[in-house]
Amino acid sequence: MATERIATERRHSIDKVIVSVLLIIAGVVASIAVVNAVYPAVTQGSSSLTSATNRVSDRVETQVTIIQSTGELNSVGTWVDANSDGDFDIYFWVKNVGTTRIMNISESDVYVGPVGNWRRIPYVDYASGAKPNWTYSIENGTEWWTADTIKVTIHYSSTQSAGTYWGKFVAPNGVFYELNFSF
Repeated sequence: MATERIATERRHSIDKVIVSVLLIIAGVVASIAVVNAVYPAVTQGSSSLTSATNRVSDRVETQVTIIQSTGELNSVGTWVDANSDGDFDIYFWVKNVGTTRIMNISESDVYVGPVGNWRRIPYVDYASGAKPNWTYSIENGTEWWTADTIKVTIHYSSTQSAGTYWGKFVAPNGVFYELNFSF
């Protein structure tokens, strides 16, 4: 009887060890499953948050100001083709007053026209030869860094009427500046 009892206790001890080992294995497998399910979601959420933070940072660091606007007018205010290119041009000088370089300038948006009758002017490469269109040149450098100015030229095939105009320059990331001016 004592032998039987010892054998039974050993079987119960072995059963407890086997159950414990199986529970440990099940716990490890469950932990791995949870990590495999949660880790991609955490990574994706972190990536989305980083992307949103970068976009906000880019917008905060980007600032532009239109510092001057004029047209091809003579001293008495009549439209003339002053540079003999066959166009009648309006000019904006836009200064980068932010803390970052502005890239892809041609992807900016330019809006111009009489107050209440303005329109988006396409960049020359996207205008298919139609006018009006716009071009730019960097006044004091080869890239549009902080404190640099670009000259935006809006090319028209005919003279524009006198009056109050509205102009808006929108950088590729959505930061903009607008003003009213008169001819």
